[in-house]
Amino acid sequence: MDVTEKVFVYSAGIIGAITSLPQLYQIIKTQKVRDINPHFFILHVLSDALYLSYGIMTNDRLLSISMSLPCFCNTVIFGLCLYYAEKDGEFIGDNTKMNCDICCQDVETINKKRFIFRRGNKQELWSCEKCWEENKDKLSAELWSWTYYDEIGNYICENENNDNIDE
Repeated sequence: MDVTEKVFVYSAGIIGAITSLPQLYQIIKTQKVRDINPHFFILHVLSDALYLSYGIMTNDRLLSISMSLPCFCNTVIFGLCLYYAEKDGEFIGDNTKMNCDICCQDVETINKKRFIFRRGNKQELWSCEKCWEENKDKLSAELWSWTYYDEIGNYICENENNDNIDE
């Protein structure tokens, strides 16, 4: 293996390891895992472990070394997800709370109305009822559409013409 190939392999391993570091830092700093999808990390760790195993079986030291870093980092993240979810009394995938993107508070979703503001195909804000009441006119003026969900979580209506809800 020439120097160029080694540079590519080690670069891929280092980049693979550091891609998860911002997520790991955020989990450690905030001690919150509410918005983390654990299935992503299960699949990521499985993929990393399979590449690592293949590298060991074929005596490919470069592949083994470069995959051990991301595998370790993602395993730690998954472990922290389990730890903090249990510590907070939450189950992974628990839908009883949402984080309002406007007031940045965790809000119970059981027996509460909730709204999703959308602008274009990519921007989305989850809103509690209080923030919706306070910001609906401003956001509608900024061309945000919204979707309304009732207390049970059923879709009620969508507004793209900035009309008011009939209550």
